[in-house]
Amino acid sequence: MENNSNILVYADSMLELAQEMDKVREFQEQFFHIENVLIHNPSLFTFLKSHMNSKTQRHEILDSVFTKKVSEPVLNFLKILIDKNLIFYWEKIFKRFTKNADEISKIARGIIYSGFPMHTSQINKIVNLLAQKLNKNIIVEHRIDKNLLAGIKIVIDNHIFENSVASLLNQIKSDILK
Repeated sequence: MENNSNILVYADSMLELAQEMDKVREFQEQFFHIENVLIHNPSLFTFLKSHMNSKTQRHEILDSVFTKKVSEPVLNFLKILIDKNLIFYWEKIFKRFTKNADEISKIARGIIYSGFPMHTSQINKIVNLLAQKLNKNIIVEHRIDKNLLAGIKIVIDNHIFENSVASLLNQIKSDILK
């Protein structure tokens, strides 16, 4: 088993290349595409990880699946991971690359929880306010949380912004107990 820091050097090197080529955003989108394909096709990921298949076979599968979807440097990166038997660590490499790419691009990702569906315009207003507050571009996903009676809860990076009945009740309880 490889040392974690040795594995993550590959993610850092790929990010460095992306910066040199001024393609951080493009490579990051391609990494997300690869991740999505691997999540939705677990048999493909199993094939790529299997030593029962030759490296040539695995390279050919990568070519057939990703050639028109990712750039040559990203495709070659995947082939290197196969050649070095590091494709097993794709998830760690993916997370490291995308996290650091977000930092470079001043992007924060998060989730808006609400007890009800929200209109796109409401979400956009929240995103704009958060972008101003955090001085970053914000990318959010909206999820319904039936435990929220009213209000919303926003989780971005290590920040939690909550304006819900539950948080209000907890604040009142805290004030009473003081």
